[in-house]
Amino acid sequence: MSGDRPATARAAIGSTPAGAILEVAGLTRRFGGVIAVNDVSFGIVAGTVTGLIGPNGSGKSTLFRLISAEMPAHSGEVRLRGQPITRRSASEVNRLGLGRTFQLSRLYPAMTATENLVAVTRGEAKHTLERAAASLDFVGLTAVADEFAANLSYGQQKLLEFARVLVNDPDVLLLDEPFADASAVPTFLVSEAARRKVTVVLTGDGADEVFGGYRRYWSELHAARWNRVPAPLRTAPARS
Repeated sequence: MSGDRPATARAAIGSTPAGAILEVAGLTRRFGGVIAVNDVSFGIVAGTVTGLIGPNGSGKSTLFRLISAEMPAHSGEVRLRGQPITRRSASEVNRLGLGRTFQLSRLYPAMTATENLVAVTRGEAKHTLERAAASLDFVGLTAVADEFAANLSYGQQKLLEFARVLVNDPDVLLLDEPFADASAVPTFLVSEAARRKVTVVLTGDGADEVFGGYRRYWSELHAARWNRVPAPLRTAPARS
């Protein structure tokens, strides 16, 4: 991409919707002369499933890194339940109730599936095994609970990544391209997470990828709403 035409993610919704649990205001990030995220503003209503849609290089993953405080923004602010989190650490933001998955695996390959969950579970130690078992059951991995992560199939590893985020009961869940390949997180798991009142934000290259397999579950979800924002990012909360 040439210097005079930088890769840009830009989106705006005029006012933050009522009931927004996650608010992004004027978020901007540059890499040298390239603007990766350009003055992005939107609000995510609690209890909805929202898709951020844009082609490769449009800044979706960078936006997630800014929201989750893994990367500092050059300007703008992120608020979770009205509380500014832009200058907090990623671990602090996670403790406040925002979890996310990644395109590349962050599992511990030499640990079992259960150990991978126990290693990241917060709270009283006496409940960690119970919570780990519940998360593995939710994603259908109980049968491989004692298998090393390195020995799991790619699809099972993706499910284990999903379980690692859910084990701490996040209020907001960021899923980076969960439906990007044949071994992707099944859509029914996203549907069930939303049913449990988790606010879900997910990314994808296009509407067909993000909503094609998911559309049949919309009727099961609450918080009917559909918003559109200018390309290359579009956001669409779940509707019934």
